[in-house]
Amino acid sequence: MSFKYQVQKISDNHYVLPKMAQMNADVHAFLSEDLYNATEDAVWTQAASGASYPGVTGVYLMPDVHSGFGVPIGCVIVTDDVLIQACTGYDINCGVCLVKTDLNEQDVVSWDKREEWIKEVEKRVALGVGSGRPKHMPEFHINKLEEMFRYGAKALGVQSDNCERQYIKLSDDFDSQKIEKAIEKANPHAIRMMVLFG
Repeated sequence: MSFKYQVQKISDNHYVLPKMAQMNADVHAFLSEDLYNATEDAVWTQAASGASYPGVTGVYLMPDVHSGFGVPIGCVIVTDDVLIQACTGYDINCGVCLVKTDLNEQDVVSWDKREEWIKEVEKRVALGVGSGRPKHMPEFHINKLEEMFRYGAKALGVQSDNCERQYIKLSDDFDSQKIEKAIEKANPHAIRMMVLFG
């Protein structure tokens, strides 16, 4: 069954997939008609699946929605006492942060100014698995990465009142060298966390 064609248009920018089958909640999508038409069937199948998890009370698709892993990327799933790993993202780069910039409204509207700013950030911050170490990323010792494995945000100097949890305690026998792949992938990304939180 194609969930996309069960969707009802509520207004110019609001579509709803009504609760059906195993779904615990309706799926609300905030899309223009063109964006709705461009959505893949997989987005709606994943949204319906996300709405079927235990404890889900609401599912909302944003204008940047596209198919992901388990649930769509660009969705918000509201739950009651349940955490859904797929909703938080599997890539360390999935997330939102607050960054202070000198861009003003006119700069943001200007594609050229925006692109220039993005390129400067990309020279300093690793963006995604396999992107490697950017040209202007500051050097840091591998011991810092080990500290970050053990003490998360605390290793970066983030105070406990600025995050939900500074770190999750690891067992004393944890040996990061046994997980070579994690070191290899985390190394270029570790400085990104330092830039964002440091």
